[in-house]
Amino acid sequence: MRKYAIVTAAVAVLLAGFDAKAEEGMWTFNNFPFDSIEKSYGFRPSGAWLDHLRLSAVRLADGCSAAFVSPHGLVQTNHHCVRGCIQDLSTASQDYDANGFNAKNEKDELQWSMSERCAWRWTRSITQSASSGNWPSSKLTE
Repeated sequence: MRKYAIVTAAVAVLLAGFDAKAEEGMWTFNNFPFDSIEKSYGFRPSGAWLDHLRLSAVRLADGCSAAFVSPHGLVQTNHHCVRGCIQDLSTASQDYDANGFNAKNEKDELQWSMSERCAWRWTRSITQSASSGNWPSSKLTE
């Protein structure tokens, strides 16, 4: 046991000498690292491109993320995020969880209205007002 602890400590000391490298990957839309992205990837997105991404982002009620993939409200997400929906829409003769489902066109898409979906419409900085003790109104206005 003591030998294991010594080896573990030695490995930890050796690893501590290496710099951890991680690419920063979470930004707010109003503080996007344009220069860093352009330098790393040779791509500088426009404000319109970022607005398109922001307006496509959806948060489902259970905390999962999703994205609008049609102008009519169709969203795409992970299977585990909609398992309850799949089970609710299934019938004794059609098990969508086991067999899947593919709508051939928009009119064949299945509708499920039991879930809340939240879309991100705008962002504003509250740092200055919060720092001075003047909390902004909770009223949702731009």
